[in-house]
Order: sequence, then structure tokens, then C-alpha cells
Amino acid sequence: MELLVPPKKKDEHAVAPLLRVAPLGELKVYTITEDELNSLGKGSPGSVYLNFGLALIPVAIAFLITILSTEIPTQEGKIFFIAGCIVFFLIGIICMILAAIHHVSTTSLVEKIKARMPPAEPIVQGPTDPGTA
Repeated sequence: MELLVPPKKKDEHAVAPLLRVAPLGELKVYTITEDELNSLGKGSPGSVYLNFGLALIPVAIAFLITILSTEIPTQEGKIFFIAGCIVFFLIGIICMILAAIHHVSTTSLVEKIKARMPPAEPIVQGPTDPGTA
């Protein structure tokens, strides 16, 4: 036995959305290579080093605060905290230095792409009639 379902009524009172477009003075289109697009997408190669450096240095500071603020009863515990503090500081500083060395500004790549645009043609105005100001 089949059930007959009446077709849905279309909304007869649907109003199209109001669309307003502000005109652009000039639209510039830049062509870029796939390598440039990948470089912009990845960002600076030094950002990974920066992330590790910014994560390790606070851990080293936490170890230092622990060493200075608490009494550690065992010798092994003192060695652990002092070694951890030194190792995390050293690796964090090395990562920060590597981040500075490998930092490539994406701004310079964007400027290089924009520099390919030829200069705009000057706007030529015709002679004006002094009587029709």
C-alpha cells in the first residue's frame, strides 16, 4: 500500500536578500607561483623552533622556582631539578637562537610579489573650459 504525500508548497512570499556592493576604486590581481603560495602557507621555517623555545623556557623557570622555593630532601631530587633546569634553559635558548637564524619574514615575500605590479598609468585629464567651472 502506497502512501501519497502531497507535494510541499513553495514559499510564495520569499523575498530575495538585499545585496549591496561597494565599488572598488581599483582591483589588482597578482599572479604567484606555487612555491610562493606554499611559502606563504607554511610561514617562517623558524616558527617551529620559536614554539619549542617558548615552551621550554617557562618549564626551566618553573624548575628554577621549585629549586629556590622548596626544600628538596633527597640528593637525587636536587640533581633532577638542577639538571632539568639547566637542560631546559640550554635547549630553550638554542631553539630561540635557531628561530632567529631561520626566521624568514613573509612580509618580504609579499613585498616581492607586489613589486611585480607595473606602476599605474597616469590619469590624463582633458582641457577644462574656464567658463564652465
